[in-house]
Amino acid sequence: MNALYDWFGMNQEIFYAVNGWHGPLIDALMLTGTAVGDFRNMPWILGAILLAIAFQQLFPFNAERLPSLPGLKQLLMRLMLGYMVTAGTVALLKIGFDMPRPSAVLPSGRVTVLALPESRHSFPSGHSAFAMLIMTMFWPLLTIRDRLLLAVMTL
Repeated sequence: MNALYDWFGMNQEIFYAVNGWHGPLIDALMLTGTAVGDFRNMPWILGAILLAIAFQQLFPFNAERLPSLPGLKQLLMRLMLGYMVTAGTVALLKIGFDMPRPSAVLPSGRVTVLALPESRHSFPSGHSAFAMLIMTMFWPLLTIRDRLLLAVMTL
C-alpha cells in the first residue's frame, strides 16, 4: 500500500514541485479553487436550482439552453443523491486510508500551507470529489465552451 501511495518516491517530489509554485496570483487562484471546491457550497447550488424551478413554474418559457421544469427537478434529485453518496464515500475512505496531510509528515519549513486544513486526513480529496460531482451533474447542460471552462475550473 505504501509503494502505491508513495509511487517509489515520486509522490513526494511531485508534491514539492507543485507546492513550491507561489506568488500572489497563483496563491489567490489556489485559495479560490479551494473555496469553490468546498462541499459546504452545496446549499448555494441547491438554492440556485430551487430558484430556477420556482421561476420556471411561475413564468413558464421555452429556452433552448435551459433545462425544462422536469429536467431541473431531476437535476436537483440527482445532485442531492450524488452529494450524499460522494460525501459519505469520501468520509469513509478518508478514515479507511488514514493518510496524513503533508504538513504533518514532511519536514517543517518544506511545506507551504495557504489555508488551515479541515481535517487531519488528506486522501481522498473532498474538494476534488465535490468538483467532479458538480462537473458530472452539469456537464450535459453545457455548451462546448462552457464545458471547457468547467473542465479548467475543475482541474
